[in-house]
This record gives sequence, structure tokens and C-alpha cells, in this order.
Amino acid sequence: MLYERYAFGVDSERAADVGGTWRDHDSPGLTIDHCVEKYGVRPQLRFGRRVAVIGTGATSVQLIPAIAGRVQRLDVYRRTPIWLMAKPDAPVSEKWRRRFERFQAYEGASVPGFPNFFLMMGPYSAAGASYFTMIDTQTRHLARCLRRARRTGSNYVEVRPEVHAHDFAKVERRRREMVLFAGDCAGSNSYYFDARGDAPGLRPVTGLEHWWNSLRFPLGDYVFERRLPGLGTE
Repeated sequence: MLYERYAFGVDSERAADVGGTWRDHDSPGLTIDHCVEKYGVRPQLRFGRRVAVIGTGATSVQLIPAIAGRVQRLDVYRRTPIWLMAKPDAPVSEKWRRRFERFQAYEGASVPGFPNFFLMMGPYSAAGASYFTMIDTQTRHLARCLRRARRTGSNYVEVRPEVHAHDFAKVERRRREMVLFAGDCAGSNSYYFDARGDAPGLRPVTGLEHWWNSLRFPLGDYVFERRLPGLGTE
């Protein structure tokens, strides 16, 4: 659409199957959907002398290098930090380093030692074909915990360590069936793998199973308590 001489387009998947944008785009990092043709927006889509890119995800890392030399000025805006570890310029105790030796989270949502902290896109939370369904699944997980906390008058919610450990053992067992570990991919230089050889971005379940688990996981997997300020755990 046009707004005060500026053109706005939508980057969406062009192919019918998963990954259509990443695989089938014919502009540098840009794919145009059928609405562009339907509403006659294509003539308005062009790279100007000044370009701003919002986000530093998979599309940006392809788009930015492709257009950097073609524009007069390129501004990149990061929405949220994409690191999970503490920055190396801050002191981190050995106890906390051990907690972060391997990325993991119960159902991709919570970690022992971090009460009242829930992740939307945590380690091993990606399952299914859409980020929207994954975020919906994680939000449902959080909402069930919040409802229980409200009913019980709790202000402290933490996943039990033994439950978390059992969940991670299941992830390690089931990931052997994933394409990343079943063949030659395990030795490839892929951004899916971290320095330990784990692939914490993907949960080895179907999207349907992950959604079902968000509805049915036992709330007893969490500790719900009422604690006075200053009496939490380290």
C-alpha cells in the first residue's frame, strides 16, 4: 500500500510448501506474494537510496549483504538480542556457567532455577511449520501455569529439576530420528548445530504433538508456592 509517498510490501512464502521464501525467492532476500500482482503494487517496490531493515533473523542475513553495495545508506534495527548466553564482557560465576553448558528447556518453555520465567521461543521449542502456531503453543503452556498460580494464590512457579531432566533425556533420545542426526548432516557446518553438536532450535516432535502436550502436561511438573519477598532460591 502507499502511504505519504512510501511503499509498503509484505514478504511471505511464495511456494506452497515449507521454506518457499528461503528457497524460491528471485530477488536478493525478497519474495513477493500474489497480492502484489492483484493490487498492482509491484511497480512501487524498489530499493531506494536509503533502506532500513527491521530484524536480524534468517531473511536479514541474506538480504543485507545482497543490497549493502547497492544503496547509499543502510540502517539495520535489531528488535531483541539473539544471544542466549551472557555477553563475554560480564562476569559469570561457575555455577551459572554450568547451568548454560547445554541449551535446554522443559517443553521449550521453562528452566529450573528461573522461577516465574517462561520462554516463547526457548531451546527445543520449534515444532511444526509456523512460528505463529509455535508461539500459540508456548503461550498456552504459560497460561495454564498462570491459571493454576492464580487459583492457588502462588507467586512462585518453577519447573521441577527432575522433570526438566527427564524431558531433556527424551529430546536426546528422539532427536536420533531427525534428519539432522540420522545421516551426514551431523558432520556438516550448519547453523542448526551449536558448539556441542546439539541442535537446540528444533524439538524432535510433530507440531500436533507439541500442541497436545501444551494442553495436557501435568501441572504437578511445576512447584507452585506462596513466598515472601527475598525468600526465593538462588
